[in-house]
Amino acid sequence: MIPSSPPPFREEAPRYFVPRIALLFCAPLVVNGFAMPYFPVWLSTLSLSDFEIGIILAVPMFVRVITAPLVGLLADRIGERAEVLIWSAVLSLLTALALFVSHSFWFVLIIYAIQGGVYAPYVPIVEAIALTGVRRWGFDYATMRVWGSVAFIGATMLGGVMIGLYGGSMVLPAMAGGFLLMIALTFIAPRVGETAAAVDPDDADGAATKGVAQT
Repeated sequence: MIPSSPPPFREEAPRYFVPRIALLFCAPLVVNGFAMPYFPVWLSTLSLSDFEIGIILAVPMFVRVITAPLVGLLADRIGERAEVLIWSAVLSLLTALALFVSHSFWFVLIIYAIQGGVYAPYVPIVEAIALTGVRRWGFDYATMRVWGSVAFIGATMLGGVMIGLYGGSMVLPAMAGGFLLMIALTFIAPRVGETAAAVDPDDADGAATKGVAQT
């Protein structure tokens, strides 16, 4: 658990900050709840070899390692991280829809790798916004983050039921629905501005607390 600290900022927190962040955590973890256990099930319906399935699942992990920090730097330069969330969610949905078009090994590999790249920054950016709330206004991180875990468990259980009813064909529509939910929820993302807000010049501890506020 990340403990809250006395807020060094005098500005007012965005309204309903905690529930808004909780919902932002829920959306991508709904996608994970469907994709992590059941995307391999969908791949197994494409007459791919075990080796090809392994490659498709492994490559996006390498892509994420590269793209997530790069997009994080871009988000810091933009100044308003919530704007990057919108692009991440939209591009993720487009890649999910593209998987409906062709099921050849190379097509699925390329599209899923791209999806890994554009989707990877979403949760870290939500984490950064949440931590900004913890440091600026003293919100409790666990209260916001726990709902993402609840959403993951619920989506995994629902996915199991849907797999039993419809087989692997349910995976892509479920993932696309999760990405659509991500897009919708980006519009309620709190706008917190720069990573470090300006402190009151009368605050004797301003110079120190400004550094602590970096996220």
